[in-house]
Amino acid sequence: MLIRQQLWFLILSIPTLCSTAQPVFWDELDNRYTLASRLFTFDHSQHRGDYLNENAFLAYHSYQEWVLAWRVDNQIYQAPADDHLSAETQFELSELSWSHSFLSSEDDLWQVGKFNLPLDPGYAFQSTAFFESTADPFDDFASSEGINMLSGSLWMRDYYLTAVFALAGQDKTYQDKKQWAVIAQRDFDALSSSFILQQYQDSNPGAGTTFTYVNGESWELHGSAFIRKGSLWLNSFREAVPDGADIEDDFSSRENQWLPEIMLGSVWSGLSQQFLVEWSYQKEKLSAAEINSLYQLSSSPRTETDTNSSPFSKEVSGLYQQRYQQQYLFLQYQYTVTDHTITANSLIGQDQSALSQVKYEYLPNLDISLWLAVELTSGSGQTEFTQIPWQKSLQAGLQWKI
Repeated sequence: MLIRQQLWFLILSIPTLCSTAQPVFWDELDNRYTLASRLFTFDHSQHRGDYLNENAFLAYHSYQEWVLAWRVDNQIYQAPADDHLSAETQFELSELSWSHSFLSSEDDLWQVGKFNLPLDPGYAFQSTAFFESTADPFDDFASSEGINMLSGSLWMRDYYLTAVFALAGQDKTYQDKKQWAVIAQRDFDALSSSFILQQYQDSNPGAGTTFTYVNGESWELHGSAFIRKGSLWLNSFREAVPDGADIEDDFSSRENQWLPEIMLGSVWSGLSQQFLVEWSYQKEKLSAAEINSLYQLSSSPRTETDTNSSPFSKEVSGLYQQRYQQQYLFLQYQYTVTDHTITANSLIGQDQSALSQVKYEYLPNLDISLWLAVELTSGSGQTEFTQIPWQKSLQAGLQWKI
């Protein structure tokens, strides 16, 4: 079974590499391929075991007004308590879209299909990423899958106006909710800004803004903010909390409040160095007191009469993927010398726990990249990043752009 899945992965990859006789229409066809592989080892077993091999083949095709992007992922792992290797292969249609301009002046642009619509300037945090894949600076293999939607844009004097209707949301909380938005963008000499009105199905509308300010060639300031009354995320999280939590009143008080989300960041770039800092605040997420209360509840013994089939302790194991704290700080330092790059990332929560990564990358040319990275978690007691089912991981990878 393992060999069969590996063969399928190679079969899907090889035809794109071996095509030499190109039809005439290929002159207008842009094909890009990326083959990547990485190996993980963990010092504590997680749900995939002590080590994990991931392979990904990414393809991008564009022809006139059409874009097609897809990927195949293959994972090989040894699950805990198993004495044999297992494998999984997944296919993802990342994008399939058609765009067109109907006006002779080409001041309009219409796009329909499955695609991403970037709105937020954030690197690690994004307050207005309603129609794009969320950022993950720790994961080079992160999915860039778009969503099914229709967008129409029009230049009107100094403004670029866009209306969007999507059949789903990017965030897990809203992935089954339709949504719409209206965006007005304007660029000045050194400042780019946008204003956004957006609403999910079964939720209140909200408003937000983004900006990017560039000072010379070395410094950038960027940010985004959004505010909405009520929270679907808070409602869904509330359902997972068992009876007896003393934070019910805190959750209820926020149901009819305006809940802001703010991201501020800055980038400084030199000849060989770059430093990035970003801060994020979300009022709909959990305060330090609420987090402590929930952890105390989850660690307390369950009574025999407790019929709750989903104790909060099970919910805790997946919380680190949701970034459930109100405040975070992200720091990144990058140093580059010729073909070598060293990058240090750190994501710090308000509970003073952190997820950190140090990565060395060697780029012998523009098409090949080799890297070695180590990730560490730190924190005391029942803090967010100590809930990750490993404390240290080592990663080695290879990427080839064909």
